[in-house]
Parts: sequence; C-alpha cells; structure tokens
Amino acid sequence: MIQRPQTIFLALVAVAMAFALTFSIWAKTDVATDQTVLLTATAMTVSKANAVTTTQPSIYIAIAAALGLVLSLVSISQFKNRMRQLFIGIFISFVVALVMGLSWYYIYQIGVPMFADNNKGVYGIGFYAAVAGLLFNMIANKLIKKDEDLVRSSDRMR
Repeated sequence: MIQRPQTIFLALVAVAMAFALTFSIWAKTDVATDQTVLLTATAMTVSKANAVTTTQPSIYIAIAAALGLVLSLVSISQFKNRMRQLFIGIFISFVVALVMGLSWYYIYQIGVPMFADNNKGVYGIGFYAAVAGLLFNMIANKLIKKDEDLVRSSDRMR
C-alpha cells in the first residue's frame, strides 16, 4: 500500500536529502578581509574579493546525503515488508545524522577558525533540509511501527 502516510514522509526525506545535496550548507563572510567561505555538500570554497579561490573537497557529505536519498526511495518500495522498511528507516536516521555531523565538523574544525572575528556564519538551506529530513524520518519510522503493531495485534488468536 503505497498510499500510506509514512510513504509521504519518506518521500519528504528524499526531497530533503536532495535539497542538502543542492543548496549551500553554511556560509561565512569576513568584512575586514572581504573573504567568504561557502560549504556545500561537495566542497568548501574560500574566495577573496580579488578572485583568489581555494577549494577543499567535502565529498563525504555528498556521499552520505546521496545514500540517504537512495535509502529513502528503497524504503518506500519495501511497503510489503514493514520490518525491513523499519530497519532501513533506522539506517536512514544514522545516515542523516552523519550528514549533520560531517557538516558540523567541516564548519567548526575548518570553517570557523579561518577568521579571527566572532561571526560564526550562517546556516544554509542544505543544513536545515538535513534537520527536516531527520525529523521526517523519525515520523515515518513511528508510523511504520504503528502499522506493524496493528497488524501483529490483529493476527493473534482470540
């Protein structure tokens, strides 16, 4: 039954992971040196006003976000086996948490120490999409568990 409510939330997880892959995760600008740092899922780019740009790859974020996207689509297709769908949902939670953890690592270990000011930067749509993806996945897992409990309660003999 593909029309179940958890399918909608799993589709929203896929959309959120696509947003995390597409949009910026974090950005910071130092007005004194006119230097900008931009973190996306694939790279952390440092650029200055005179067009000097350095790039550090952050491909692990992109791999984890793509894995979360693919797993959420696989989980949608597993609607006949709720226990497998629940197991995949738990794994999706770990993958989305990994996306957020890797984002924080790149931000606070590499991005923030680049400048001497107290400006911590601005989180982008990609980071908030990962947070929303984790929330949607938790709701989907709860609904899958509720369905499984309902089926198990109706299967017992009276």
